[in-house]
Amino acid sequence: MAKIDVSTIEGYENMTPEQKIAALEGFDMPDPDYSGYVKKDVFDKTASELASTKKQLKDKMTDDEAEKQKEKEEREKLQKDYEELLHKTIVSEHKAKFLAMGYDEKLAEETAEAMASGDTAKVFANQQKHLEAYGKKVRAEALKDTPKPTPDVVLVPDTCLYNHVMNDTNITTGAYVGSKMYTEGLARAKTTIKAAFSGHVLSKRIYLSNATSNGRASAGAWCDSEVDLMCEHMVYGNGVFSPVSDGTAVPNNHRVEKSQLPLFQYEPSRICNRATWWLRDVITASSFARVNHSGAASDASASDSLGVRPAFCIS
Repeated sequence: MAKIDVSTIEGYENMTPEQKIAALEGFDMPDPDYSGYVKKDVFDKTASELASTKKQLKDKMTDDEAEKQKEKEEREKLQKDYEELLHKTIVSEHKAKFLAMGYDEKLAEETAEAMASGDTAKVFANQQKHLEAYGKKVRAEALKDTPKPTPDVVLVPDTCLYNHVMNDTNITTGAYVGSKMYTEGLARAKTTIKAAFSGHVLSKRIYLSNATSNGRASAGAWCDSEVDLMCEHMVYGNGVFSPVSDGTAVPNNHRVEKSQLPLFQYEPSRICNRATWWLRDVITASSFARVNHSGAASDASASDSLGVRPAFCIS
């Protein structure tokens, strides 16, 4: 409430109370000086406008921040997608290399993933697994073609079972495995022997020549064998007419037999049965090895019809 400055009323101090009341009732109050003050309605309007502006600014800042957050998330997603794609590419490249090294599918995948992730401990551990698995595989393959010791006996007929050609013409193409003798000529011998020793004829793995070059065996393969012709080593203890080292070339005769059969070693007379019979060794481009009627080592043209005297095992 505004106060009246009584010092502006002349003689106010010496007036009686009644006079003071009358002086006050007749006092004209000067208009107040509002300079430096803001009217309430102006203040309220300004405050309202300011609040609205603040709200708009706040809303705008929220939208900007939301947009920035969205852009940030999109960048992060792109970066993540790129890193995943790069990782998959690296894993795929490493996996292909491990597969080429002989790793199995699962181990190659695991090792490639470990390498791409920098897990060297896993890589080395898987490498050890691969080496162990590969070693087992090699041993298994070796044992597959290694004759198993069995209580068996090798038998050879004392006479030729019949006569047959090695081939219809004088060629040794295909070596022993490719000969007519191997594909057709031994059929009668197998039938006769299996009938005589029913259920006792053993199948074994032997290495046989299957190709020729320059008149000599040039390749071979492991084959299942029940009844087959003998080779020079089995009869004579060594290769007689088979190719040997000439100081320049060291030929491979493609056989595993390396010693003379005990029958012929301790009783050489058993080699000679007064007949000429075939051996399976390739001697020239047109001939195979043979044992002539006197027991001497020789060779004969592939189209000659000579004795069939095979060897076989029984249990």
